[in-house]
Amino acid sequence: MLKNKKMILFFINLILALPLVFGEKLDPIPSEYSKFNVLSYIAKAAGTELYCPVDGKIIQEKKSGNKTTILISCVHSYYWKGKKESCNYELIIYNIKNFSKISEVKRGDIIGLIEKDTALLGRCKTVDPYLILNSGFPALIYKKNYYYQPGWLNQTTDTLSYRQVTSFEECVNDYYSRWKSELEENDNKQRYNSLFNSPDLDSICFKIKLEKYPDSLNNKGSLGITSMSYFGKNIWETFTLVDSKCEYTPVLCWQYNFKSYLESEYKLGTDLYIYGTFLALDHMEKRIIFNVRDFLIQSEEEKYEERLKSIKNIK
Repeated sequence: MLKNKKMILFFINLILALPLVFGEKLDPIPSEYSKFNVLSYIAKAAGTELYCPVDGKIIQEKKSGNKTTILISCVHSYYWKGKKESCNYELIIYNIKNFSKISEVKRGDIIGLIEKDTALLGRCKTVDPYLILNSGFPALIYKKNYYYQPGWLNQTTDTLSYRQVTSFEECVNDYYSRWKSELEENDNKQRYNSLFNSPDLDSICFKIKLEKYPDSLNNKGSLGITSMSYFGKNIWETFTLVDSKCEYTPVLCWQYNFKSYLESEYKLGTDLYIYGTFLALDHMEKRIIFNVRDFLIQSEEEKYEERLKSIKNIK
């Protein structure tokens, strides 16, 4: 009898201690999300399959009728001030119908059905730069966590995936010297260009001042060959040559409509932050081809400091 009582007390204590992750008690999921800024699905999505938007581990579940709310532990890597960082955060997915119970999820896994009130909300213990900058609204402090509208799940360009550098010229010379050191005897004979790219090194963000807006790319020539080879279509409309001491001149290749965006948003002679990737060497023109993926007129660090001032406490 005594043994049975001890077993009962053991299970009671176990239940009271849940939910736990590696011995640490989890913060409860807020019962409803009306006080937060969430990411919702469009009305016509109701009834369709819900694809998990992240890789992670489901660490908490909460049922309400025929719907389930889950908490996913996630990790995202990004660059901040030129260094690789990791963001550990939690994603809440509210009101999943027909939830498929699973412990670990991959992006694209079907985990149930979308309901009219299905919504996503991020949270973290810190003011992580990635979450602060990529949320659609200022963070909200509720109890022990910062809550974020997970706009990063919808973005088309992840600017913090580009390594921030202090010298574009140094990167140009590094890119050229790496290509030259790996050059084989016949690499630049009878060729117009050499596709040469190492994403960890060659996807960068740098600051520049433009003295004029980009020039029209009337004759695409070998740039067109590079674009077709890399993207399967011609994506560049304009270009900018950048002064350099390198044997090959770097050329910024701007996609369609970027010139008009610059003309409406950017004042010549001021700081411009460019995000893009070294793609290839144009041997005919002796140029290094850099694909401009995006640009900002304010640094990420300045935006981060501004957004910190907008954080509010809620009850």
